[in-house]
Amino acid sequence: MPKQVIRLSENAVIFDRNKNESVPGFGRTLEGHLYVNGVAFILTQHITDYSDPRYKEERAFYLRDEAGRPAWMANNKPQKLAKLQDVMSRLSGRKDDEIPTQPGTCISEGFIRDGNGQPKEDITFDYPHNPAFSFVVWGNNASKESTTMLERSSEIQSYIRSIDGRTLRKGQTQIAGFNTSERLITAPPRKSSNNPSKQLMFTAIANEKTADFRHPNLDLTLSNEIMPAGSDSLLTYSDAERVEVWDRITRSFRLRDNAF
Repeated sequence: MPKQVIRLSENAVIFDRNKNESVPGFGRTLEGHLYVNGVAFILTQHITDYSDPRYKEERAFYLRDEAGRPAWMANNKPQKLAKLQDVMSRLSGRKDDEIPTQPGTCISEGFIRDGNGQPKEDITFDYPHNPAFSFVVWGNNASKESTTMLERSSEIQSYIRSIDGRTLRKGQTQIAGFNTSERLITAPPRKSSNNPSKQLMFTAIANEKTADFRHPNLDLTLSNEIMPAGSDSLLTYSDAERVEVWDRITRSFRLRDNAF
């Protein structure tokens, strides 16, 4: 049962609930539900709340001097609730072919309008398009690396040798106008796996060392590593065909006009 139900509108509600039966009540989850044009969005925030007198001893231990925690950390529900309400107020439905005119972030069936200031985004899209491939797009506009993937070649090459793999292609390229490091690797099937398909690890990473609001750290990965056993349709693809699939996908990326 939820500890509190916060009704925002006819189509929006937030439940303050326990994470699960095994987690004490001072570690809870704010779960926001928003319904827009037949689409249900669920947003969650994990909170810490020792305000209940039952957790007096736990609160004292949490805020003990040697831990160095400020008092507000013993109840971060007000801050987390305000953030969740703010995001829900900026979330709207969107058809997949609809291009928003306002600054913000597109998600499946939805759009999150930018709020005040420049948002920090960490977004992952996973496209298990068919039994042969999994394509994952990760974007982060605040995470920077000290080296690029190509500058880490010696470390990567050591891993490739360990799996008897080989590099089909590596180097600098352009994706969506960004300078991008690219490495396309294949390897024999894993001995410990029931999947007879060749391992496939194609990766491209842009803006690793220079990520910012206008140049997000963009990571594109095409693989069959997470495909279930029996997904052997990759056996019908040659290496050249795999590279062609990769190029068709990655070279289709475009920046939306006035995206920033």
